[in-house]
Amino acid sequence: MFKNLVIIGIIFAVLVMIVTPTLAAKPASQACLGTDISGFAQNGQTVPADFEFEAGAGWGGFISGVATSPGADGHVGVAGEINAHQAGFILDFVIPNSCN
Repeated sequence: MFKNLVIIGIIFAVLVMIVTPTLAAKPASQACLGTDISGFAQNGQTVPADFEFEAGAGWGGFISGVATSPGADGHVGVAGEINAHQAGFILDFVIPNSCN
């Protein structure tokens, strides 16, 4: 009898896990990152003063610097900066963001 109750309990728990909705963050807008990056590459960044770079080659130098130094999430590399940008962790007055 106890064994049957355990089996029924396990089946019930599995069914609850299957039908319970999962929670997820709101996905980033489609193509927002491409829009932002192309804007930075074409126009550069002038504000704030400690975060400025020129268009074209200046954008490449900025990406090179990001790739070799700790970013907004504490990790080295561009991927962390992209994730922080899409999630809106970098304020819009630092880097204009169309993702949020």
